[in-house]
Amino acid sequence: MKGRFLFPHYCRWIGLLLAIPGFVLGYFNVYHEFFFKQLTFNEEQLQVVFGCGNLTDEIALALVVCGLMLIAFAKEKIEDELTARLRLDALYWAILINYLGFLLFEIVFFILAKADVYYHDSNLKVDGINSDYGIYNFFTPLLIFIFRFNYLLHYKKGNLVSPALRYLNYYPYRKIGEKGTWICLILIALLTWDVKFPTPIDVYIVLCYPLLFMFLLMWVYSRNPEEDELTMHFRLESMQLAVYVNCALLLIANFAFYGFDFLAVMLINLVSIPLFFVIRFTYVSNKAYWQARNEMKGGII
Repeated sequence: MKGRFLFPHYCRWIGLLLAIPGFVLGYFNVYHEFFFKQLTFNEEQLQVVFGCGNLTDEIALALVVCGLMLIAFAKEKIEDELTARLRLDALYWAILINYLGFLLFEIVFFILAKADVYYHDSNLKVDGINSDYGIYNFFTPLLIFIFRFNYLLHYKKGNLVSPALRYLNYYPYRKIGEKGTWICLILIALLTWDVKFPTPIDVYIVLCYPLLFMFLLMWVYSRNPEEDELTMHFRLESMQLAVYVNCALLLIANFAFYGFDFLAVMLINLVSIPLFFVIRFTYVSNKAYWQARNEMKGGII
């Protein structure tokens, strides 16, 4: 199970040269309202591509995301089976911790908002704490992965044993995750098409997205009927490609949408990692299963 879809080793240094200035620029932009006046545009100048505003924050976010992605997925000097297993472990925990943290934060924030602890205005702007968390959530999966992978690589690889990953049982969790995901996706589609529901639409929005996350995580972190070396290989590739897709969508939205449209796209992009994973992982697993079955059948004949 050797790693694929990785950048050359030297890309790690390019990533550092991008990420560090990106973090510095982002910090001064968010907390000290620093921006480059030369990057201020209006709709006529950009033909409504970027919208009104300044592109300093967009550039900072792009530098951070591109830099962290190069750091995270640059090849090691020695790529072997153990390195791939450690990379899978780091991706496993990065995605799980990020989404569990996001769900916990949103639940707590919703409860506090209902209790009038935080203020929401008519433009759907939330207080600074929630806004900051939304910004950090764009790149926290990459940060968690980088810290976890380097910890395992430098402190655990010498043991020549990769940590054991614990998955939920195939029954009933996989079936619950699959059925629940489809139900939530259908409800969200109906909400998008303005189908009338008996209760206020906000109730369904508040319930659908947390439930969709929960069911998708249940699907992602449940066992296959058979967990072997090939399955682990499929998991690693699917998780890695899912992060690539998530980052690509983020970068596109970062420069193609503005204001509320950007937030709407990011709300969709939040589910891109687990959703792409289950699609890709299910496809390659089923393909391998039927290929092996046909070869076995051909051998018997």
